[in-house]
Amino acid sequence: MHNKSEKEKLDKLEASGLLSAARFVKKNARSRKKISADIVYEIHKLIFRKARPDIAGVLRDCEFKKLRHLIPPHSTKVPGLILLFGKEFAEKIKTLDSSKNKAIDEATLSKVVSVATWASYQISYIHSFHEGNGRTARQILNLILERYNFPAISFPVSPKKTKDKYYEALVQVDKSGNYDKFIRLVNENISEYYSDLKTKKLNYLKSKKYHKKIKD
Repeated sequence: MHNKSEKEKLDKLEASGLLSAARFVKKNARSRKKISADIVYEIHKLIFRKARPDIAGVLRDCEFKKLRHLIPPHSTKVPGLILLFGKEFAEKIKTLDSSKNKAIDEATLSKVVSVATWASYQISYIHSFHEGNGRTARQILNLILERYNFPAISFPVSPKKTKDKYYEALVQVDKSGNYDKFIRLVNENISEYYSDLKTKKLNYLKSKKYHKKIKD
């Protein structure tokens, strides 16, 4: 059990690690480096290398109680499930190759989001690590989105409604294997990003700074 000051220190180290992981994901997404299941371990290592080096990138040997409404697989099954995930992941990434570096359109978005949500959910369900499975899963989601020219997204704790929608989407997959809510939530976040970008651009075009630049 950690005291308050120790917990605050660990929280800061984990936050720093998550930022490092996000930067790694962005850099990797822009590269031509092949995406494989190994990157799951790399992301997890970055999140916990300072806060919990003993668990960073290490598969769990413990059991979890019920999460959402499912109990994660027994720890003895995790290595095999990760191997299976890696094979399926490689096949699904191949389906996106034709989408890379091409125009952003509805068909491409649909394919990319489908693979991204599948991969993210699998990491969350298998619960490969002692901690940080959700954070790792969301970084995998963003890696795939950004690799294929879509923006990274987030599911902030505040407002609570946003976080609740994220968990509701995962529960739907848990119960029925239906990804509709998860896909819709990701699409909504991407649309919101482009809407905000458009608003910022319009505001800039109306700004004194823009008009001063034009005059200069």
